[in-house]
Amino acid sequence: MKTSIIFMILIICGCNTFSQVDELIPGVFVNPGSCNTYLIKTNDGYVLIDPGSAGNPESVWLKPLKDSVRAVLLTHGHPDHTQYIKEWHELNVPIYVNREFIEFQNYTTRLSGFYFIRNSIQGAPITSTLKNPGNYAATIIPDHFYDESDTIYAGGIHFIMIHVEGETPDQSLIWVPEKKTVFIGDNYYTSFPAVYTLRGTEPRWALDYIHALDLALQFNPELLCPGHGKPENGKELIVKKVLRYRNAIQYVHDKTVEGMNEGKDVFTLMQEIKLPDSLMIPEFFGRVSWSVRGIYDGYVGWFDGNITNMYTIPVESIYPELINLAGGKGTMQKLAEDFFNQKEYVKALHATDIILKVFKDDKKILDMRLSIVKALRAISTNGVEIAWLSHEIDRINQIDSN
Repeated sequence: MKTSIIFMILIICGCNTFSQVDELIPGVFVNPGSCNTYLIKTNDGYVLIDPGSAGNPESVWLKPLKDSVRAVLLTHGHPDHTQYIKEWHELNVPIYVNREFIEFQNYTTRLSGFYFIRNSIQGAPITSTLKNPGNYAATIIPDHFYDESDTIYAGGIHFIMIHVEGETPDQSLIWVPEKKTVFIGDNYYTSFPAVYTLRGTEPRWALDYIHALDLALQFNPELLCPGHGKPENGKELIVKKVLRYRNAIQYVHDKTVEGMNEGKDVFTLMQEIKLPDSLMIPEFFGRVSWSVRGIYDGYVGWFDGNITNMYTIPVESIYPELINLAGGKGTMQKLAEDFFNQKEYVKALHATDIILKVFKDDKKILDMRLSIVKALRAISTNGVEIAWLSHEIDRINQIDSN
């Protein structure tokens, strides 16, 4: 299930809309896998960008060339982009990355137990199951680090690496002037970005995405190469698509801030803020409502102004009394059924949450919840949402089988 989920997301984002190894322009090749792996031919060998699952030095397409690879460049430290860097390091190929990579790896390793659970649900790469790894326990393989910018010169071609942040704090934009090509990493998708991702993340600042996209456009590229999805070829097309993407992020950010300053709560803004038709981008990966909450909480943290939430006792603590006042489990079950029949599936989920907090593993309620989750999955077009809904279906089925 998990493997199929991640490939579904990749396909949705456009990763399989071009051939396995494609020459985009003379001397620039792409091979899509868990991310896009790029190979650039120089006058003295090759430079590899983001090895990922397609960058195995023993693979059919790279093995004949591996002795000619002069450098490996990383746009950022997500596992789907860094796979096989150990193998390239063992071949004495220098690996270049922004210095923030080190702390980002320590961060993900520090929370490896947490991320093991979340990544397994979303079908993302899993690198560790350590419960108490320590604060600075990451294995750091790259051997060349830069701060704000660096230029790698290889075989007559310049690779200008610029620290931009965005989806990760160590994100790099790579500009290759001789090829008029910019490598944007994960700061550009064919779907609305995951300004917040359900598996959890440090705050991803919407304005950092915007800065990275503005910088990419300043180079006036003829080829734009993202970490996932089909590369964009042609100046006019790049400007059109990147500007719409950039302006969509700006719109969501500004509307969220505007609503915060008006005193609106986060759930109101999550419901209210929609992209206008002129900025419409599919929400197959990220989602506007999740991004609204990510922006809101990223700016001001978890406290929503409700004094009840200052205290350690959660609302769930009074669910038993609420059920009794409502007339018992049967009344709450009827409420959940009514919501379901009216296709108010999220309200129906809330009702089952209340019942199951008191009547844990109740088969009738679990079966109802299963129907609700399946109905939500049937109407979803978002790959990440589908992954979490599928996980909940698997969880309920596991309880039923015991």
